[in-house]
Amino acid sequence: MVDDKINILSHPEHNTEDKNYWTDKFGPKNEIKFCNEICPIIKKNGILNPEKKTNPYVPDIIVDGKLSDLKYQSTPFYSCGHYYNYDPQFTCVFNDKDFIHYDRKYPDLDLYFWINYPEMEKNHKGKQILIHRMEGIFFIDFQNLKRLIDNKKSPQHNYLRRANDVVGNAKSSYLIDVRDLECLWIFSGSELFKESRDEKDKIL
Repeated sequence: MVDDKINILSHPEHNTEDKNYWTDKFGPKNEIKFCNEICPIIKKNGILNPEKKTNPYVPDIIVDGKLSDLKYQSTPFYSCGHYYNYDPQFTCVFNDKDFIHYDRKYPDLDLYFWINYPEMEKNHKGKQILIHRMEGIFFIDFQNLKRLIDNKKSPQHNYLRRANDVVGNAKSSYLIDVRDLECLWIFSGSELFKESRDEKDKIL
């Protein structure tokens, strides 16, 4: 694992409610960069799913011949420690809409999580939450993700500000600890991730 092999694609703190930005503008840039630049690093062959030209609801990419989807997260869930006792440094989310969609139509899908967290500090209910710079690629297939969510009894967080959403944002998401996924590469924060994962394994 090597640090800082690529640059981030955008400011990590863009408005999480701006669905058009993430799906229409930022998403395609992610997918192209993942296939063209990241896949060679992680020794995989990735291409954009040609069916997406006519159907925006199909999975994003094909990796090593398998239908796959790319999940990019650049805004940490700062308050997940307070509400769910999850470490925000290593927590990502997987939305309920995708869970239902994949379960019905793509049960054999592969999932790649691109986590790109900035160095930041935020105050939540009087407590300072420090996030260290961390960027990496993590993998799990959908069936194992379902088992992980079930076995870990992953909390399902409801987004209060999306209760009246009309643009199609997911209303809730499952919390996922990236240390439970297969780490394919760490671009930034490799020592932080390794030490934390080793410590987590000792506890288990």
